[in-house]
Amino acid sequence: YYYGVDAASIVIGISCFVVLLLLLIHRKIRYINRLENELKILGSGNMDYPITIQGNDELTSLALGIEAMKNEIQERQRLKAEAEKANTELVTAMSHDLRTPLTSLIGYLELLNLHRYDDESQLENYLKHCREKAFQMKKMSDRLFEYFLVYGKEEQPYQFRSVACINLLEDLCNSQFFEWQEAGGCLDCQVEELKGSVKIDTEYMQRVTDNLMSNLKKYGDINYPLTIQAFERQDMLHILLTNRVREQKNVVESTEIGLKTCKKIVGNCGGQFDWKQEGEEFIVSMELPLQPESGEN
Repeated sequence: YYYGVDAASIVIGISCFVVLLLLLIHRKIRYINRLENELKILGSGNMDYPITIQGNDELTSLALGIEAMKNEIQERQRLKAEAEKANTELVTAMSHDLRTPLTSLIGYLELLNLHRYDDESQLENYLKHCREKAFQMKKMSDRLFEYFLVYGKEEQPYQFRSVACINLLEDLCNSQFFEWQEAGGCLDCQVEELKGSVKIDTEYMQRVTDNLMSNLKKYGDINYPLTIQAFERQDMLHILLTNRVREQKNVVESTEIGLKTCKKIVGNCGGQFDWKQEGEEFIVSMELPLQPESGEN
């Protein structure tokens, strides 16, 4: 009798173990099949379909990896869509900006070709207008070329070097905005004590200054001082430029290519570049990371 009970207990125990093992394996296989089906759905293009996350084992880690990969693909698709939208807007805006002077240039050239001018003075006036429109188109094409140079695949590598913050600000206040002072503008440099240094590419930073100078010429009010503030806070060099917006009779919507180029360059230097208009004031803010004191240049 006891031998029979022992044998029956062993059989029942083994049977229970096998049943539990099969249930566990079936559960895992069902989870694997579910992940396979969800991968097929993602592969079909539906990247918004959620991945099932359950348990706390290797399959869970696999599901989390799939979810992270899906999120990364979605982020890249979003950035690609934004880039395509920005390029479309750029081409549209530049086409509009180029069409206006081009139409005027063609009109003046037609008048010259048909000899529809009264005297030499009117002839010179037409030629003057043609020259102005041609240079206007050249500036626009240069801006477009610079945009694609900075944002395109042929971007030149950055040559970083350490520059003392005080030297950067002295150069900015004393020489970079020389044209603003030559035109009769005034500079108000409010620079706190600067002890750190930043790592930048001086040639690319020169482009930033050139673009800022170009915007000042077009929209800045020379009757008000250009205020330059600089200070060091939380391991960052902060530079603020403030000026008033000049009233314009013929308002032309800006494509902001120059400012977007500045944002790209400063971002590649590890900093941030932003601009905003508050009432009549236009403010540009630029932040660059300070070099560690004990670090090597």
